[in-house]
Amino acid sequence: MPTPTLSDAWYAHPPGSFALCSVDDGKAVVTGGLDTVLRVWDTTQPFPLSAKREFVRPESITAVALADAQDVFLAGTSDGVVTMHDFETGDQRKTLVRFDLPLRAIAFTTDGKSVVCAGMDGLVKIVDLDDAQNVSTFHGHDGPILGLAIDPKGELFCSMDWSRCWKVVSVDDCSVVHDGQGEDGGLVDAESVFNFGFSSDGSLLALPGKTFVRIVERSNWNVLFKLGGEHTDMVLSCMWAKNDQYIATAGRDKTVVIYDVPAKACVQKIVMEDLPICICWKNAGNVGSVVIGDTSGELRVWKDCVTLDGISASTGNKIGGGVMGGDGSGDVGESSRAGTSRMDDDDDVSDQELKQSVFQMASTPEDDTQRYLYWDMTSIMTYDDKGTHAVIEVEFLDGRAKNIRMNDHFKPSMGAVG
Repeated sequence: MPTPTLSDAWYAHPPGSFALCSVDDGKAVVTGGLDTVLRVWDTTQPFPLSAKREFVRPESITAVALADAQDVFLAGTSDGVVTMHDFETGDQRKTLVRFDLPLRAIAFTTDGKSVVCAGMDGLVKIVDLDDAQNVSTFHGHDGPILGLAIDPKGELFCSMDWSRCWKVVSVDDCSVVHDGQGEDGGLVDAESVFNFGFSSDGSLLALPGKTFVRIVERSNWNVLFKLGGEHTDMVLSCMWAKNDQYIATAGRDKTVVIYDVPAKACVQKIVMEDLPICICWKNAGNVGSVVIGDTSGELRVWKDCVTLDGISASTGNKIGGGVMGGDGSGDVGESSRAGTSRMDDDDDVSDQELKQSVFQMASTPEDDTQRYLYWDMTSIMTYDDKGTHAVIEVEFLDGRAKNIRMNDHFKPSMGAVG
């Protein structure tokens, strides 16, 4: 195993959340942030990097996607608009679709003919790139969607919302193939973004969990096993390496971990100074590195983390043909035989749906100490009962002001933003 090193940081965007995507083994990286600027980076150049190209948009960038052919890229913004741009000039070719609330995830379909978009309004829309027609819309989530993954076979997509409920859906007709349960522990704040994906052949799906990563088998959507023990807080990102042997993860504990999937073992770990909000693999030959973007608005490369040789996890050569238990024994439990998702006893998966749809213009009933006090097109006010006091948070969706967090000992039941 090589000895990794962390590069010096280079400025990408102002502090806060920003979006990142990559193609060509991470050699081309596109980022977009609160400064409304899209930047293209060539990570093969010497450090410190400067942006190869910059394009300015009218609104904050919340999601980006780059076509494999590197001829066009997509930008999703805080005003809910998805646009397509020329990769070389940045010129806008067309507006593809509009949402009522900010975008959180965009991805090209495997054939490159359509795009799948997910937003904070709980909708997933599939849009044809040629005529910008909304082909179909999926309405299956009860809250903001924070992550999206496309099946390499081109048949399915997987979306995850802020209750960590995940849905596997047909690209053709938006029918639900599998409805995955969420987890106990309350709702994830709407500023978070989940990054996850399928293995290169589509046989396995990696999903972020509370402190672990779930490896799900496509054939029956059972959980084969989980990778964990290194994170102490919620995992936000879990990205496959190109040979499917490794997964890079990033969590709220500021830790970035690389797991050997067949061995179910941590092989590299680093603790960052700031929260890593987006990661992607960068490969040079058979050596894999990880590009890390954090809340300080900076990018770094964790260089020479692993050697990308060995057996692919998705082939099953090391995992085996049966459904593995948490100890790797290959035992199949009763719930697996029944075709339902099986988790270890300590996975804390909730069997309950959210009590009430969260998109309301007034206060909602309290759910696990949390409720909405207010929601409109520009701002969200949430309430979290801490026992002795309540924590009130206001998120401004249009970027007009900094988000607000305050304590209130009177525990209000409704709110308003003027």
